Amino acid sequence: DKVVSKVIKKKGLEQKIKSDNRLYIISGANGYLGESYLTWISENENSDTIALSRSQIINSKYESYGLDLSESNSCNELIQNLNLSSYDEIIYVHPVGGFLFEENIEKNNVNIEEKIFKSNVDTFTNLVLPLLNTISENQHLTTIAFGSISDKYNVPYWSSYSKSKNYLRSILKEYTQKKINFSNIFVNVSTVDTGNENKLRPNPLDKEHWLRSDEIVESTMKYIYNPIPSYLEVDIYKKS
Repeated sequence: DKVVSKVIKKKGLEQKIKSDNRLYIISGANGYLGESYLTWISENENSDTIALSRSQIINSKYESYGLDLSESNSCNELIQNLNLSSYDEIIYVHPVGGFLFEENIEKNNVNIEEKIFKSNVDTFTNLVLPLLNTISENQHLTTIAFGSISDKYNVPYWSSYSKSKNYLRSILKEYTQKKINFSNIFVNVSTVDTGNENKLRPNPLDKEHWLRSDEIVESTMKYIYNPIPSYLEVDIYKKS
């Protein structure tokens, strides 16, 4: 089983990419996916990296900040205090967002659980908007956001999650149309083998087709090194 995406998977880079003018900002740095991005970047690039997490950062080799992304004032303060002027390119990876299994569903329910919306939308916009307002026209911001392949199927049992992600898609498309120095890669994944998924489903019958976090990283990083349109959606999954 190979990870499926719209671009042929590269086998790896022969040497580290010299990227003095590139900065990575990784949120959810203590999570499986955030940690995998940090590891990949440190092994393949010479870029500066900032790790963000609401809890204490475990790995001390990265410049790190404790930050609650749901607090807009804290996000604004962080961006204002960072010296971003020396970077031509800033890449923000946002593998953050709460999930809710909604067992008691109502037909044609249009409501979204507030905590799920805030976790999936506000945590992203609270940091990205200050970044867009801070960088100059000569700098470029690329963001990587995540959703589920199931978002397009209107599954009622996690309606708040999918509606939040679809709203995030809509505002990202709007942002990228307005800003010539802003691009977004929206990554749609199937089930990922993370700590949270294992809590939600502690006794899965079959994990053969679950994605590993390192597979997701390798499948998305290729888009950073190739020209992309202002908004791009990528589906990553294992064929069953």
